Amino acid sequence: MMWLGLVMMVLSGVAIYAYYNKQSGASLTSRNQAALKKAEELRKALPQKDLSIANVNVGGIVRLEGVGLESRDFDLQISARHLCKVGTARWFELEGESGEEKFSLSVGGKEVAVTLEQPNLRELGLNITDLNQLESRQEPIHYHDQPYTLDRAGVATWCQNGNELEPENYEYWDFETNDGSGFLSVSRWGDGNVEVGYSVPVRSSQITVYSLS
Repeated sequence: MMWLGLVMMVLSGVAIYAYYNKQSGASLTSRNQAALKKAEELRKALPQKDLSIANVNVGGIVRLEGVGLESRDFDLQISARHLCKVGTARWFELEGESGEEKFSLSVGGKEVAVTLEQPNLRELGLNITDLNQLESRQEPIHYHDQPYTLDRAGVATWCQNGNELEPENYEYWDFETNDGSGFLSVSRWGDGNVEVGYSVPVRSSQITVYSLS
């Protein structure tokens, strides 16, 4: 599938989204216009080849346009960057704040996905006892009136702030639509906590990097 590679990136986005969605920040677009203007000046001064989402770090400012079913536009101020791994695959998660909302961007090469929502298991027609049977599940699960089928499952590693000396492992089950327009990730951590994330792919044409840090 066209967006198959994104599945391995979004599996940890749900954890980032849930963990940091408890706090609120000032609205970047309504309260920090001066900062955004300065970021735009810095963007124009940087070589265009450097203005890649892959180079964005803490303090960077990124704009996303036409994202998700509602075609949302928002500016994100990056507050953290984490390393994620499954086997030999490696990618990173960018935490971003837009007003009082928190988002997570999964970036691996040129493929990017953003976690927009955190539904609960009931909204997927599941309960906690269903998790151990997800890999043998035949019928799709539904969300936003779309069917999602299991793409892969396994164990992933999350390294907060890129610190590989203190990794944390968790089980994951990743589902996607047939056309790759949406992803659902179910994660179960070592303490038994279960988290769900709804993510969508983001094209490079939908991303503007204003500053790297």
